[in-house]
This record gives sequence, C-alpha cells and structure tokens, in this order.
Amino acid sequence: MTEPTSGPSPDEELHQLVGAVAVEAARAEFALRRLLVGLLDSQYAELIAAGRGTDQLIDDCRALVDVNIALEGSERAKARNLLADMKRLNTTRNRLVHSILAIDQSPGAPEDSPQVTALYSKHRRPDLSQTITLDAAQQVPKELRQVGDALLLWTFANLPAATRQQVLPPQ
Repeated sequence: MTEPTSGPSPDEELHQLVGAVAVEAARAEFALRRLLVGLLDSQYAELIAAGRGTDQLIDDCRALVDVNIALEGSERAKARNLLADMKRLNTTRNRLVHSILAIDQSPGAPEDSPQVTALYSKHRRPDLSQTITLDAAQQVPKELRQVGDALLLWTFANLPAATRQQVLPPQ
C-alpha cells in the first residue's frame, strides 16, 4: 500500500503557480488590448494593438487616458489606478514567469509561509534576486484576474469603440 502524499512537491507547486500566472496574465493582456482599441477609436486600432507587449500596452493606454477629452475626472482616475495596478502586477508576473524560481527549503525557513526566490537579470544588471512569500506569489494570478476583469468592464462601459469590429477577420 502506498502512503498518501501531503500535496504537490515544491517543483510541482512552482509549475502550477507559473502556469496560473501565465494564464491570468494572458487574460489581462487581452483586456489591455481592448482598452487600447477603445482609446484609439480607429478602424485600424486592432492592427495597432496586435503584437504589443504588456508594458507597451500599459504605457500607451496611460498616455491616451491622460489626453482623452471624453473621459471625466473620476473615469480617468479609475483607469489610471487600474493601469498602475497592472504595471505593478506585470513586474511581478515577469519575475515569476521569466526567472529561475526556488522555494526556500533551507533550515530555519518559515514553514507556515515558505518564500520564493526569483533569480533574474536586467539590462546590464546580472544576478539580481527578489524574494516573496509563497502566499504573496499565489495572490498574483488572482489579482491579475481581478484587475484585468475590472479593466475590461471599465473599457466596455466607457469606450464604445472597444466593442466594435474594426478589421476584417483573418482568412
């Protein structure tokens, strides 16, 4: 008879975490593309939005929100706040998806909330690391979904162009 396991191994837990972050980040990126399409309000907006990375989408949307004359103060503030949340979450997403991850299993590591260390590098800055608790890391996909959904709802409520088909479907 085999003894029951107490849950996923640390490697499996990291794989599940990275997968959940990637799935929810893709949903959030879709919301950002719809926002950019709505803000551009052009028959070519979908072509312009296609292929942009998340950071560029956030920056472009922020610039357009700031100058859009149709948005009132509270609507503009809500969009800015959602985009700021998305920027913060995207930075954490990048750490979790593009870094070498390890769950701290060293002696003395907190058992109730293990820590995840992400080893990464940035342009001309190698060997950087960031440590967050596993609990905090597991909140990232949930927050990505919440912010992405809120952004999509805000977009559809405030930018009618986001719901119109603007280009021919691919053939």
